[in-house]
Amino acid sequence: MQLEYLAEFVDLAESLSYQETARRCLVSESALSRHIKGLEADLGVRLFQRTSRRVRLSPGRAAAGSAGRGTGRLDDHRRG
Repeated sequence: MQLEYLAEFVDLAESLSYQETARRCLVSESALSRHIKGLEADLGVRLFQRTSRRVRLSPGRAAAGSAGRGTGRLDDHRRG
C-alpha cells in the first residue's frame, strides 16, 4: 500500500469525483481507479460504490477518517 494512494482515497472520499481527484492528484482517471482498486484489494474492503454516473462511499468509509488523519500527519512531517 502506498501513502500516495491513501491521499488519493481521502481526496476522492471528499470530492466523490474521479475527474476532480485525478486532476488535483496529477494522475489520470484510469490510474486513480487502479490505485483505489488496489487499496480495496489490500484492505479487503470495498471503499466505494460505483455506478456509471456516481461514486459513493461504501460502508467501509470509516477508514476515511483514519486515513485522512494519517496523511495529514505525513504531510506535516514532510513540511517540518
